[in-house]
Amino acid sequence: MNISTNFDAVMITPMMFEEASEDRFVKVYNNSKIPIIFFDSTKRHFPFTREGLTYETAHWESLNNGSHTTIYLSDVDANREDAWYFYLKNEKKLDTLYKEIFQKIESL
Repeated sequence: MNISTNFDAVMITPMMFEEASEDRFVKVYNNSKIPIIFFDSTKRHFPFTREGLTYETAHWESLNNGSHTTIYLSDVDANREDAWYFYLKNEKKLDTLYKEIFQKIESL
């Protein structure tokens, strides 16, 4: 499976975390040419990009770094992963969070 480069990014939200963290999608995320946004994922990108984990089974406390959302981009050819973390300190600032996320995507 490939994600079309007609998009600027793909956003995955909590309602889909369990399915999106199935092993069948690991290669998709790790080979994507566009950023993947894990919106409101306290476990960052790890349950999605590592085989043998699901969002439900990834119980490592170290996964929670206080971030709200993660943008993940992998470059298999360069053997490199990049992740950017976004924090939401106040639910009333959700519009600011979206703005920061979209600005980062635009810069990638």
